[in-house]
This record gives sequence, C-alpha cells and structure tokens, in this order.
Amino acid sequence: MRISTEPELAKARDLVHRLDTRKIYSSVGEKGLSPEKAAQIKQITEEDIINHASDSGDLRAEDIVVRKFSVNMGMKDKNPMSCVSFYRNSEEGYQRIKKELDEMSTMMPEKCESHCVRLFVKDETKFELASNAFKQFCKERLGGKPFQTREISHSQSQQVVQSLS
Repeated sequence: MRISTEPELAKARDLVHRLDTRKIYSSVGEKGLSPEKAAQIKQITEEDIINHASDSGDLRAEDIVVRKFSVNMGMKDKNPMSCVSFYRNSEEGYQRIKKELDEMSTMMPEKCESHCVRLFVKDETKFELASNAFKQFCKERLGGKPFQTREISHSQSQQVVQSLS
C-alpha cells in the first residue's frame, strides 16, 4: 500500500505518511456525556462546533474533526459479569451457581459504558480558535466545561520557551 500508485489508495497512503512523519491531529479536548445526553444528541458535526463559537475567526469545518463515541465492555450498558456462571464440583458432578454482582467483588464498576465527545484540530495555528469554540459548544449544548488536553497550541508553547531562553 505504501508504494502503490493506485488512486483509490491515495487517502490510505496519505494517512500512513502522516503517521510516519508524526503529523497527527492535535487533541483540543473532550467532554464526557451522561447516557441521557448521549441518547439526546445523536450526532455532533464540525459545523455544530463552529456555529457555537462566539468568534470563529477563520476556523472552518475542514480544520477540525469531532468524534462522538461510546466505550463499553461488550454488552452496551449491561455488565458482562451478570452473564457469567460459576460452577462447583460436588459428588453429583458440577453444579451451576449464579451469583449476584455484589457477591462477586466490591470492585465491580457501577457503569459499564461511557460516552464522550472529542475534538481534534488539523492545523496547530487554529488550536486556540478550536479550543474556544469547543468550550462554548460544551457550555451551551452539553452543559459544563470540557476537559482541555492543553490550554495553548504547541507552536505557542514553543514561542514561550524561545522567549525565555
């Protein structure tokens, strides 16, 4: 695929090249969602983020990537341990024993599925605009503040370091 010249593999070649050269998108932040909020908001688009910005500047939908996703233990919001059977070896053979979740361990999770929205920026120079837009979107649509992976872009932090030297 790396050396292929087939046009239908161009996107894949570009992605692999970006990974090889460490030109990956920067994470702006993420916001956890309650199951109710995740069900209420089916889809979040890049345009949604930009439309909620108080000052989007020259930030365009092509400059950011937004992902809404869920992570679970394989059974959506159900605990997979509730489907596990235990067996005891007795004189009559093996006996199936069903245990309640609170009998298994005190370390069992209360929730087995989490929902999240993450925002990435393709161009580091637009990091601050994307960050502000995401903060505003979270405040107005999702309630609360997002977890910011960092407050300023890498290029801004490098400028600070250079000014101190």
